[in-house]
Amino acid sequence: MHTSVKKVIHFTDGAVSQYKNCKNFTNLLFHKEDFGVEGEWHFFATSHGKGPCDGIGGTIKRLSRRASLQNEITIQTPLALILWCNSNIENIKCFFVSSDDISQTEIALGSRFQSSKTLPGTQKIHCFVPVDLFSVTTNIFSSSEQYTNYVIRRQELNEYFLDVNFSELKVDNIIACVYLGKWYLGKILSRDKGQVEINVHFFKPPGEELTIRGFQLSAKDDVALVPLSNVIQIVKSLKKTISSC
Repeated sequence: MHTSVKKVIHFTDGAVSQYKNCKNFTNLLFHKEDFGVEGEWHFFATSHGKGPCDGIGGTIKRLSRRASLQNEITIQTPLALILWCNSNIENIKCFFVSSDDISQTEIALGSRFQSSKTLPGTQKIHCFVPVDLFSVTTNIFSSSEQYTNYVIRRQELNEYFLDVNFSELKVDNIIACVYLGKWYLGKILSRDKGQVEINVHFFKPPGEELTIRGFQLSAKDDVALVPLSNVIQIVKSLKKTISSC
């Protein structure tokens, strides 16, 4: 990649099987670590996206088919196609990826994907920007000023997350959740009708900063919307488990 490139902004269609899925979002978190530059991912509206890859693929298929029909060369394997393209098509560089390469990459990425979590409501989201190695900022469309932060990869907290269904979350339930990179206890004030977010009144301090004084419900305005994917688990009891001397 050219040294002057500072960021790669991907534009693709929203096919779930190819692009719009938790594994791709997780790889996006590692974009700078993997490629040395920052990355963003934007999606065209359904069935309206065309990019350079569509033209490149069409050119390769058209020219190789013509050459094969004219008996210029016999192309019967993927490798033969790659070799022909690199010798006969200018300005397009093709790379051969073998089954062994795919298997090795699958093993290498296995641990990364184990900590991935499905992001709810992705059909209506068209912009994803990494925040860190655990979360992304999402916008309904690229230039939107309103955004939501989602934790889509759990590392240190992974063992504590439980599968929580939206139907299990009730108003006044106490939950443990992640917000802005830290975990908190919080009281559910309301639920989003779209079953994507809950409105939470936080306890203080964050879990990582807990002292012997314990948790206390914070000021009334300390409230925020928390995505369902950020809920760690429902807290059954707030009874003290440690007493001071």
